Amino acid sequence: MQISSQLSTRIIWAQTGHQIPVGQLVVLAEIGPIHACVTCPDWWRRLPGRQVLPTGNAHFGKLRKISAELLHCAKLRHMLPVMRVSLFVACLTDLFAPDVGMAVVQSLEHFGCEVDFPTAQTCCGQPAFNNGFPADARTLAIRMLDVFQNADYVVTPSGSCCAMIRAHYPELFHDDPQRYDRAVDLAARCYEYVEFITKILKVDLSSLTLPEDEKFTYHYTCHLRTLGASGAPAIALLKQLGGASFTEMEKADQCCGFGGTFAIKYTDISGAMVRDKVQCGAATGADTMIVNDGGCAMNISGGCHRHNVPMKVRHISQIIAAAIEHSAKKSKVGK
Repeated sequence: MQISSQLSTRIIWAQTGHQIPVGQLVVLAEIGPIHACVTCPDWWRRLPGRQVLPTGNAHFGKLRKISAELLHCAKLRHMLPVMRVSLFVACLTDLFAPDVGMAVVQSLEHFGCEVDFPTAQTCCGQPAFNNGFPADARTLAIRMLDVFQNADYVVTPSGSCCAMIRAHYPELFHDDPQRYDRAVDLAARCYEYVEFITKILKVDLSSLTLPEDEKFTYHYTCHLRTLGASGAPAIALLKQLGGASFTEMEKADQCCGFGGTFAIKYTDISGAMVRDKVQCGAATGADTMIVNDGGCAMNISGGCHRHNVPMKVRHISQIIAAAIEHSAKKSKVGK
């Protein structure tokens, strides 16, 4: 532990627990009568009179800013720990829903992350792999290994692309020991957005409020199964937001009929499946269906349009970003 006293402010540094990558540090700041810490280790909890702000707390960004200013004054800014995240935006998001990528960045930065976007990234190879072209998929995967080799974390709004990296990259390189190890390493650092903010950042959205009351339902995308994830974390996040109400829809975990080229090869089956999904969503009376995968979102949104169902389809990052903006505006007005 290192203690530095500057400007009547004490900055304490301690080795991290499991919530921040090994090798980084946790900053604890004492600012006048305010005591706060990022991950609240047990020994800090036991100290008398400490107000704890755990990772993901709505005040985390404020604490980070205050700590950064203090460290700058003390010429210790270079020691400030940062959770560095590289955004893997995924093809469909990049081409058809770039606002989802921007919402992911905005919310991650709000929660204290430093986010970068490697511009050399391309497709992860999932379409080629799913259609029986492993050599082509391997070429794209090699590029991904290079592009994200230095990222602490890789976060994507696409569950299916995350599943491709986590489940299938090691498989692609099982006969290539050197690249296999790199594939396993990237797989361990790659997270779907909801998975990352709940498992790693452990965010608490209870202090955030939506711009207006909104009714939600949720579609469980198929590829989350590959990640071993359920829809429960996303639903729990929605329920934390002020102004949000949630109604579970029938057949929430049933495929929407997209399935990549499945929707092209089996158009009648796909069309019937998305019609069923839209009807189930409409029956809830929801204003918005949360769909956290680009292909599914496009398919269901198109289904809503074709069947005249006035239900919006959104990624949860867009909802969280809207709540962050609205809550920030309310805070400024309050001051």
